[in-house]
Amino acid sequence: MTIQNYVKRINLMTTSISSPDAFSDSGSPPNHLVISGKPYFITFRLLVLLILTCTLMTNVSCTSKYHGLMQFDVTAPNSKVLLQPFSQAYCCFDQRGLAKIVVLQSNDDVRQTIILNTFWNANKAITSVSPSSTNANIDYLIEYQDHAALYRGAGFVLLKGDQSDRKIKINLLSSNLNLEQQTISYKPPFLETRISGKVTALNDSVKAQQFAAMFEQKAETIDKR
Repeated sequence: MTIQNYVKRINLMTTSISSPDAFSDSGSPPNHLVISGKPYFITFRLLVLLILTCTLMTNVSCTSKYHGLMQFDVTAPNSKVLLQPFSQAYCCFDQRGLAKIVVLQSNDDVRQTIILNTFWNANKAITSVSPSSTNANIDYLIEYQDHAALYRGAGFVLLKGDQSDRKIKINLLSSNLNLEQQTISYKPPFLETRISGKVTALNDSVKAQQFAAMFEQKAETIDKR
């Protein structure tokens, strides 16, 4: 498969939202929704499209308790806005009450993982922050067959819930990530991105630690693939 087809496969396309065929490509995974262009295109029409797409998803259940939707504001090499559903999310806490969140999505041979590690807890009353404010380290790994690209950065995360709660609501208000590593002879889907969005995670220390360990193992072997 060529890189052009791969980019199309994970829906990092340049189709305008104004195109009636923007979401009708049968060769694309049904649970990947992409909007290209500037943020002001995200209108009521997009909301309708989101609802319809959510209804038609085969791999991601919209009624799932532990899932989320992330927005990727790609800044390089070309600007575009991508909306990506995630079907699994797990969270755990250390003795200081700091959280580790693992957000997962897998569709056919494309796998995505986001890891958020908070290093201080923000006031829950905060609704907006400066783009330079951070309270979490953020890693993002996208894998396609034997290829992978690793992005690292930081952002600002709000948590609703604590160690005693079964369900933790995560609000990623802002973040900036850059490509750090990739497999040899692989062209990553983008170089820089900002990620924001909301996730509902299951407070499960075993699964969160398990998936986080798998992530680190994969990240350490990227240059050896």
